[in-house]
Amino acid sequence: MYLNKRQVAARLCISPGTVSAMVRRGDLPAPVRWGPMSIRWPLEEIEAAEQKARINRPSIPCQPRNPVGRPRKNRDDQPLH
Repeated sequence: MYLNKRQVAARLCISPGTVSAMVRRGDLPAPVRWGPMSIRWPLEEIEAAEQKARINRPSIPCQPRNPVGRPRKNRDDQPLH
């Protein structure tokens, strides 16, 4: 099965212009030219690019939650009377 540029863009939730930019950067495979005005991508190659993107995706470490409410003053910083 082959996908046109709009179908690839819809599958990846990006614009058709971004598909072209990703091909230029090497993030997506080059399309197959079927005629002077027709290009298509094999579905298997798009699926392989999706899998590669999932594997190479950086993980974001969990951040500790900020406590709710106003921050408390540090009791060590208060002057003695």
